[in-house]
Amino acid sequence: MLSSIIVGGGPGGLGPLIWAAQHGLLPDWLDRGIAVVERQAHLGGTLGRFGIHSDSLGGSYLECLEAPGLPAALLPLRDDPLAREMARYRDSFPLLGLVDRFMRRIGAALASMLVRRNRHHPLRPLRGHRAGRPSVVATAGAVAGGDAGRLPHAPRDAVGPCPVERRPPGG
Repeated sequence: MLSSIIVGGGPGGLGPLIWAAQHGLLPDWLDRGIAVVERQAHLGGTLGRFGIHSDSLGGSYLECLEAPGLPAALLPLRDDPLAREMARYRDSFPLLGLVDRFMRRIGAALASMLVRRNRHHPLRPLRGHRAGRPSVVATAGAVAGGDAGRLPHAPRDAVGPCPVERRPPGG
């Protein structure tokens, strides 16, 4: 049994995983058993299909990698060329194409953590009502006896895209 299922592997679906990683809780959560269901063949989303700028500053995306408790598997992302490119937009709005590549890189790192946690249930194609479209289910951890009552729970405002912007009312 899995303790959690995350539907969607884009920025919103990766948000809880990133929050857990930032707070040092991701390894334990993965061990309890999670699945990420995504209709694309990769995790990270499809923001690159839009030729517009992000409405979040580049620095807000980089905050995902600045937490002191970040798992070792995610630490190399701090020096990744995409992170350096995103840093050029720390105080401005990057194109969504860059955000897309950055989120895919984070998605690939998280997917590798999922696969390492459970070699019996690696990323695999989904078959069903969207036959012919690539889909993946990423699972990790326990497949029997999950303990949902002890999961790390992100605050409501932390569940969403990697950058969590707090805007004033009406702003």
